[in-house]
Amino acid sequence: MSADAAAPVTPIDEPKSQYLHVTTHLYAASERWDLVVLGLPNCRVEALAEGCAEAHLEPNNHNRFERACDSCKAQIYVHHDRHMAPAYVEAARTFVESAPLRKGCTGYVGRNGVLVIVGPRRIVTTAYRNPPSGGRRNSNEDYVKEMIHVLRRKAARAQETNMNPRQHRAAFLATELRPLLAKFADGTHDPNDAYWLLVLVAQAAQVAADSAELQALLYQAERAQVATTLQKQVKQPEPATLLASLRQELSSTVDPQGTLEDALFELDDWLALCELRGDSSSAQQVAMRAVAMLAQYPDRVRDLGTLAIAQLDVLPAQAFARGLWQTVAQADAASGALSLIGGVVQRIISLLEWATVLQALRPKSAAPRVKGEPFEGSWFDCYQVGTELIVQVQLPAGQRLRGAPQLTLLSAEGTRSLPVQVNLQKPGSVWLSLGTEEQLAKSLGQVREALGVTVEQLESVHIQLELEPEANAERDG
Repeated sequence: MSADAAAPVTPIDEPKSQYLHVTTHLYAASERWDLVVLGLPNCRVEALAEGCAEAHLEPNNHNRFERACDSCKAQIYVHHDRHMAPAYVEAARTFVESAPLRKGCTGYVGRNGVLVIVGPRRIVTTAYRNPPSGGRRNSNEDYVKEMIHVLRRKAARAQETNMNPRQHRAAFLATELRPLLAKFADGTHDPNDAYWLLVLVAQAAQVAADSAELQALLYQAERAQVATTLQKQVKQPEPATLLASLRQELSSTVDPQGTLEDALFELDDWLALCELRGDSSSAQQVAMRAVAMLAQYPDRVRDLGTLAIAQLDVLPAQAFARGLWQTVAQADAASGALSLIGGVVQRIISLLEWATVLQALRPKSAAPRVKGEPFEGSWFDCYQVGTELIVQVQLPAGQRLRGAPQLTLLSAEGTRSLPVQVNLQKPGSVWLSLGTEEQLAKSLGQVREALGVTVEQLESVHIQLELEPEANAERDG
């Protein structure tokens, strides 16, 4: 253990972060902090008694801190200082596993099953416990094993190495697969082991071509019918739960290297499992909903752009999760991250934040019609020229538009798309037309009626376009 690893840590010091961590994690029944803190009272009941409204304790309410009264906040700070902080500080002190992470951070899994991420100045940025993937939540041992898997998954994607990215991932997967396959062979694996083993087999299939060792392990798994057996035994996450978790994390302001990163990895895992069992229909639907969601929160995911590029370096061209990570990468437009991706790149322009589109979605009788204000993203601009609605898109260096852009309406009930007219394309930019507001309102109304949903039930209205290297276009031409 290094001197730095042994150094004490400073608890989360920002009041809003303390509030969000307590209401999201300490109060979560699934995290079982009662197994960590001896004699933990019913903190939620105490908070309600001190004036907190139910809505101000709900993780899905991203404005809960701003709307909570002073006495409510004071009680939650007490819960942080008295119960949560001592537990995560102890986890960092008595860790059973540690690993370097991105941006100079370090992750620790404590003997109490708490994962702590500590910044370069030894200040805790986040601390939490994920419910064990296998569903068993009876002991801290289950949480310790789960959080070790979570930390290793983070660390494997954070490490800088001179190895080829796919070979590096293959080496990590082989290291993790070997002991779990041995457990499966002798029947000593538990439900949590079983889920992680199934995920590792699915991910290994994506990069096996780069590793003879991984190919041998997959052959061993195939002979033992690991995938066939575990797909029948393992309870896999519900996609609705994964999407709800992603939405919650996108609405939060807590360190994205913590549970937001986990939510993305869990979706990546689930999509890899879809590939393993050949379920392309479910994978495409869930991936599109996740991508549309991510496109609405560019500021929240911008810090994960480097991670996204690392993922894209590893995933095969046909992997369902590529759109997920491309959307994260596109948020960091200034870095030119998308220029580093080979092949076809998908980009999503979320339009629900543009008042003009919201107005076009609603009946004319719903509100007075006003000329919409321009709407700007980090790499696109939406504005009105005369009566025509224009979307100007900045293209990454060396890339051009591929095929016809699509205007897509997405809901839990399904997806419908319309072609978008390309007015002009020049190196570095493309201009798209949505027609007049009246034309857009008519088109959106027809599509929404075909979906059978209200405006409030729409999860996304966005333009979906594909880009390709200019060299590809010249060669095909």
